[in-house]
Amino acid sequence: MKGVGTPEYYSGGDLTFNPETGLWEFSAKTYIENLIPKLEALYKITLKNYGSPMMEPEDHPELDESPYLDSTRVTQYQTLVGCGQWAVTLGRIDFQYTVNTMARYDREPREGHEC
Repeated sequence: MKGVGTPEYYSGGDLTFNPETGLWEFSAKTYIENLIPKLEALYKITLKNYGSPMMEPEDHPELDESPYLDSTRVTQYQTLVGCGQWAVTLGRIDFQYTVNTMARYDREPREGHEC
């Protein structure tokens, strides 16, 4: 294609060329920056900026016995897990463990899994 210039964004991820290495780099920065306001509006919360996305050591979602979510909230939960999975696909492997853990409950999430 003529006249389109250097690609900067593809399939939700940012593309940049690193002249030092001569390689293209892929990141999820724009995807996550666009996702945060949507999630805050959906859940009516303000997300915190954590230094590490790992789960809290005292978190044990497998032991949660809170009530199951209704169908609307199940869909919201599944959307949240899907957004996390796409961010991991775009290169944010630092929170893959957390996303995969929560994905285990995407068919029957409980109220305690939403937090």
